[in-house]
Amino acid sequence: MKRYLLILSLTLLTITLPAQQWETSIELNGIDAHLVDGCCNKNNETVFVGCYESEAYLVKVNEDGGYEEKHFQGESRTISFSTINVLENGNYFVSGVSKAQNEDLLWILILDENFDIVTEHFYEKEEGFPDNFFNAIRPMVDDDGTIVVTLDFRPEIGTSRGMLFRFSADGDCLQRLFISPDVFDGLFGSHTSYRPNCILDDPYSSDFVILGSGQRGNASVLRCSYDFTLVDHRIIADPIHDDLIFPQYFYSDHWLSSDTMLLFGTLCPYDVNEPFVYFGKLNNQGVICEATDIDKTDTLNYTIMNHAMCTANDSTIYLIPYAVLGDWMGPWVLEVFVANKDLEILGYKSFYDEKQYWPFTAVATNDDGLVTISTKGATAIHIKKFLREDLNPIPCSVKNVSKEQIKATVFPNPTSGNLSIDISDIDVQGDQTRIKIFDCNGRICLDRIIRGEGNVLTLDLSSLNSGTYSYQIASGSKVLVCDKFIKN
Repeated sequence: MKRYLLILSLTLLTITLPAQQWETSIELNGIDAHLVDGCCNKNNETVFVGCYESEAYLVKVNEDGGYEEKHFQGESRTISFSTINVLENGNYFVSGVSKAQNEDLLWILILDENFDIVTEHFYEKEEGFPDNFFNAIRPMVDDDGTIVVTLDFRPEIGTSRGMLFRFSADGDCLQRLFISPDVFDGLFGSHTSYRPNCILDDPYSSDFVILGSGQRGNASVLRCSYDFTLVDHRIIADPIHDDLIFPQYFYSDHWLSSDTMLLFGTLCPYDVNEPFVYFGKLNNQGVICEATDIDKTDTLNYTIMNHAMCTANDSTIYLIPYAVLGDWMGPWVLEVFVANKDLEILGYKSFYDEKQYWPFTAVATNDDGLVTISTKGATAIHIKKFLREDLNPIPCSVKNVSKEQIKATVFPNPTSGNLSIDISDIDVQGDQTRIKIFDCNGRICLDRIIRGEGNVLTLDLSSLNSGTYSYQIASGSKVLVCDKFIKN
């Protein structure tokens, strides 16, 4: 049976904004819409996909914040986009769902640079095929140009299953495999569910890796070969926090070496609802070999959004959790951290939103910036662009100065730019000694390892807002010195 799609509209808004941090909104006028995935093309444009009521929906955002919308309508069907990847030839690989009363189909499209349909495929139910497609994870483009898609579907309440597909660059299905306890007998122990979180190519081998979780949130790393043969499976172990578990949201998109990747997620005590953000290194044995806790005491509930880690380069890694202050009714907080591959948190900003616009997805841009999407039902879609310098990555250096130049423990105070701290009496021990700066609300503005040899630590605080701040220098859990200063 043929199915036709009609392109409804293409609207170019002439918004001209400076090439810096900006924010723009798409007013929805009572129509429920969501953008759930995105990518950045060679022109540094970000392209996001999702749904607009019963239509599939695509938005291209230019470097200056102007945007184009495109709607796709199914013939007597509800359709929506789930994921998008840009291919080397400039085309886009898009996955989605097409729904009718008694028929749910996996929808695969190839779009050209103008977002016109080059080819599309509808994959119907077959024996053993999932009854419904719940969520698609951002695809992985393999070295040969094929695309691996991971689906998370829920055949019944309380259970999750995963599924792997390999598609050609034209959208033809080449391979398919269930990822579930039913198929890998004994692999997941007593678990009856499995949910894939993300998939990433291993640049040091022909394998790829899926990060996922079973019931009760136990995290695991699943390694597969090119032909979808299971190579290895490990339950993620954390020798530092052996009394904690991973909830279902954690993510990675960056390899450090042939046996180590970065990992971003939340940890939570078994019996206490006090999760905290966690940024670490995971090796091929499934062991977290190094980690940095992002201590946030101003939030009651904390989870990780989809696609919450966006790597621009080794020194610009964006981490985007979202939080709820007080309870699940809000207000919501968009929090953006900038980090490096050494697990140092270089900068941070928190954006409170009393209107409860929920951050959902984010994309790193070619100029090392970040574009985030927040939605609120049928009201509006908020699009924000951040640059690295907007997130207060404070320069930090250690040097030797004469005793005559040291005016006080902290000087000048107040300061309008550089702040110097006398550390001559502090035993700086390699990567164990850190400095943290907190604003008046206790939020972290800086969290850095003190590197280098010398007696004075200098920080460039020109990017901080005016106000009273405190700093703390600690080695491990031992606080060595703490004090306050004023930024003019």
